[in-house]
Amino acid sequence: MWQETEIDWYYIFIVLALFIICLQKSLLTARCVQVYDGIGVDFMKKLSEVCKLVGVTRRTLQEYNKINLLKPTYISDSGYWYYDDNAIGLLLMIRIFLEAGYDRLAIKELFNSSIKDNEQVFSELLGSLEEKKKRIDGMIKFVRMLNVTLSFPRCTLSALDKIDLANIYQEKSFLNVFNDSVNTFSNLDETEQAEVELIVPLTYHLIAIANNSEHSISSEEVEMIFKDLFLSFKKIVLAVNETDESPVSFDDSDVAGIIIDWSKEMKSDIEISKLITSHSNEKGLDYVVRVLDYYCKEIINSSKIKE
Repeated sequence: MWQETEIDWYYIFIVLALFIICLQKSLLTARCVQVYDGIGVDFMKKLSEVCKLVGVTRRTLQEYNKINLLKPTYISDSGYWYYDDNAIGLLLMIRIFLEAGYDRLAIKELFNSSIKDNEQVFSELLGSLEEKKKRIDGMIKFVRMLNVTLSFPRCTLSALDKIDLANIYQEKSFLNVFNDSVNTFSNLDETEQAEVELIVPLTYHLIAIANNSEHSISSEEVEMIFKDLFLSFKKIVLAVNETDESPVSFDDSDVAGIIIDWSKEMKSDIEISKLITSHSNEKGLDYVVRVLDYYCKEIINSSKIKE
């Protein structure tokens, strides 16, 4: 079964084995690295070899030595630093804990604690990794939505440039807004993420139309944005229809009729009206309603003529 997947099981087993060996040898204690008097140095690795093997710099190992986090197993008379297998195993553990979010002082305290304490620390480590994974998942979802927005037509993106960023940031910095967004995305399940990927494009198109209120309703710019809005709305209608017990077929005139009914209630919908007005001018909401009504009626009339 394993051969049928792309997972490197051999590598996984080696890593797990390394952890087990480290624990068995009590590498997580202050006594785990012994200093030799030169005996057995032929079986050790030089500092440069350790750097290449583990992927650290010479300066990093020098700093670890300075703060007593990891000392070389042996220093020759000529000044060469050597590390035995235990020291290298400890270095690997340090790198893993650093990646999990621990600082050097916390790791040092960890190595000086008892094996019993370490059981609790590993539980905390697992929690830290889960939180890190959650944040990475949130960033992936966030970037995925950015990728969706970048696929919008130029006229939509140009209209979004008119949004007043101060209304979004308010008293927050860009970093705080970004972190809030990532945290929000990290808490979405697959169903909620799918809903966001449907609704966000529609929202952007609404705001883009609102920010073109200085143009004629029948202008080319507004028409292009409406076409994308219509496709976004149609995707939502079809997605909702698929979840119904008795799905029905929809043509463009049906979707247009749904949009007209929805636009009539838009002004009374506090969430939508606030969203549009806060990112456009005071005429934006009325303009959006008129645009939707104008183009949707065109679609319905065109459908009747074809019949």
